[in-house]
Amino acid sequence: MLWGAILPWNFPLLLLGFKLPAAPIAGNTIVVKPAPTTPLSTLRLGEIIKDIVPAGVVNIVADANDLGGALTQHPDVRKVSFTGSTATGKKVMESAASLLKRITLELGGNDAGIVMADVDPKEVAPQLFQGAFWNSGQMCAALKRLYVHESIYDEVVDELSEIANNTVVGDGLQQGTALGPLQNKMQYEKVKEILDDARAHGQIAAGAAAPFVICWRYSE
Repeated sequence: MLWGAILPWNFPLLLLGFKLPAAPIAGNTIVVKPAPTTPLSTLRLGEIIKDIVPAGVVNIVADANDLGGALTQHPDVRKVSFTGSTATGKKVMESAASLLKRITLELGGNDAGIVMADVDPKEVAPQLFQGAFWNSGQMCAALKRLYVHESIYDEVVDELSEIANNTVVGDGLQQGTALGPLQNKMQYEKVKEILDDARAHGQIAAGAAAPFVICWRYSE
């Protein structure tokens, strides 16, 4: 049986490690489609294993975000595993439904943190910040919002603001950088929209004056 695996841009090798081995272990072949913005690590793995894995067992197809439909709708592909946005996951499900394909969908989240009144704001703030900004915040499990008890709300905001203002944002290859660049232009535009919404309907406590950095180092 032929499987299809569609990977996201934020953890290209980690999630490939979850999806790829299961197919040959179960006696199947697989076509892997990495995200168009992060194909190189997947293609490099293909180069490394090409003389080890029998021809045709592991296949890698890179695209310009235009081959997902062809993969999910192909009649020879009997199972599709997809990790990515909920909107794209719906399209994968629609494509697979016409041929009753098996599907596994791991879709985007909107995770919340709940901060109770009995915590120490100075102790919990670094943990909350790390939970939100691990991998520069570019992951489905990152904290997107916090519900903080009113008795400690101001203290938690102050502590998080101090951490944000003291965090070095910049080129991930430079010594001392804590948060690297956003990975692609689409994500950059999304963050700008979130900031615009915060300015219009709320308050930005820290960090808004820091420049956002996009790295095009590997775009060639």
